[in-house]
Amino acid sequence: MEKYLYFRSEVDEDNQGGVGAVSGGGSTLLVPASKLLGMQPTSATNLRLTFESVKNANPSGNFRQVTNDFVDLTVATRTASTVAEAILTKINGGTHTDGFIVIADDVVTFVDATTRSSGEYIHANITACTVSLQGANNVGVQTGQSASAGNGAGAVSTGIGKPQYNRSRTGDIIATSVKFDLQGLKAKGGAAADVIGLAAGGAAYIYRNVVADNGIIFKQTLTCLETATAASGTLTDDINIAWNSSASIAFDATAGTGSGINAGATEIGDHIEMNGPHIAANHYAYITEGSIEASDCVFSAGIYMLTMYGTVVPS
Repeated sequence: MEKYLYFRSEVDEDNQGGVGAVSGGGSTLLVPASKLLGMQPTSATNLRLTFESVKNANPSGNFRQVTNDFVDLTVATRTASTVAEAILTKINGGTHTDGFIVIADDVVTFVDATTRSSGEYIHANITACTVSLQGANNVGVQTGQSASAGNGAGAVSTGIGKPQYNRSRTGDIIATSVKFDLQGLKAKGGAAADVIGLAAGGAAYIYRNVVADNGIIFKQTLTCLETATAASGTLTDDINIAWNSSASIAFDATAGTGSGINAGATEIGDHIEMNGPHIAANHYAYITEGSIEASDCVFSAGIYMLTMYGTVVPS
């Protein structure tokens, strides 16, 4: 039977909750004993137990790898070796009915208001514990806002509104998608590589390349989910993506063609893939005109998905 080690760093059960030193609640950790990598004193009164990471990613939504987590046990002065021996003896001891081993539980007040004089510890020389975990699962999904997931005011459509973001990780590959809508945006048609955005102005970027969030991007794809149509003016369906160091480029200004996707004319179901070139950190993605075929085109439809694939930046 696998044995599990239990830690809880909250003195009042009513306040329990949180990961690591989170305001408003202490941490609880139940981890297989087989995940224990080692124990070492970090001071005369502290014994650190290090584990394989139970979640293996940084908590900031950026999926940076984490090699281990740890629990700090506050111990009587210079008794770390005695406590470590007691822990190993319990782990390697005889049969357990449930495999549940309490190493350190700081709770003295329970949810039913009953109390005890001190926490429960595997050895009398332990007086407290602190659980230090890192954030999100190494296979998971992140949606909404992060440092990278944001847009300029000039890229808000009259259809789905702001671009919609989704990020997932499988192993060391991070996939970040940005769904954007052309409805209500305008293509002037004066020059190729000019920005498509709201005619009223405002920076029209749809994404920022934050390497800590999306990894080192090695591939981009653009997929047409809804064919572009025009409410007025002459339509262009030649929709490109360009990356630029500026966060202030608005409708009808040039964004260049740097590190982008040259899609050509597209309709629903079309999918364009670009392997490279390198996208510089903190550059911004803009929707641009691929040609000069438009003439004051105000879009009535046109939904696209920009997807970027990046490799995790090791901690």
